[in-house]
Amino acid sequence: MSKELPLESFVCQNPACPVQHRAQQGNIKLRRRYGPHHRRLLKCTTCGTEFSELKGTPYWNARCSQDTVDAVVNHVTHGNSFITTAELVGCHRTTVARIVRTAGTHAQHLHDLNARDLQVTSIQADERYGFVGRKKEPAWDATVIDPSSKFLIQGEVGERTATLTRSLLVQAKERLADPHGLVLFTDGFLSYQQEFPGGTRCPPGRYRA
Repeated sequence: MSKELPLESFVCQNPACPVQHRAQQGNIKLRRRYGPHHRRLLKCTTCGTEFSELKGTPYWNARCSQDTVDAVVNHVTHGNSFITTAELVGCHRTTVARIVRTAGTHAQHLHDLNARDLQVTSIQADERYGFVGRKKEPAWDATVIDPSSKFLIQGEVGERTATLTRSLLVQAKERLADPHGLVLFTDGFLSYQQEFPGGTRCPPGRYRA
């Protein structure tokens, strides 16, 4: 990290701590610095747990530089394959896979913590075709977004079936402050019609939930 984050932005990592994952509680203090990069060892004054400032981030135990982690995530999120990313960054493809898995888990956890009680008046559901690892292993990337802000509300990966559609919409519903009276925009996939049999059909592919 080129610029140190303020202590108020850190949260306790201990699951048993009463203020776990709650920022700006005044409970995080600097214990000491360690290692060649002078990382900060932090301490939660509420439960006494000590942890590195990198704990809970994709950099923790990455076994490579933070610049490498940033480069891998940047290349993959811009559509490059693991093999191409490995060649561009100068590491092995298994390292790329490990970084992507760690960063993806971290991003999902961050999304779960913050994407709650969303105020929206409409949602847009869509799917796109892709594959995992090789083209013989197809997978559909299904998403629900707020069409106004383009904010990703929920994402699911799997076969393009009614089960995937149901899981996508149920999980998205849990993130909304008020799931009633929304306008649902879809691509006309039959499963959406089956999920909202009593909805009011608008122009093709649009349903009012």
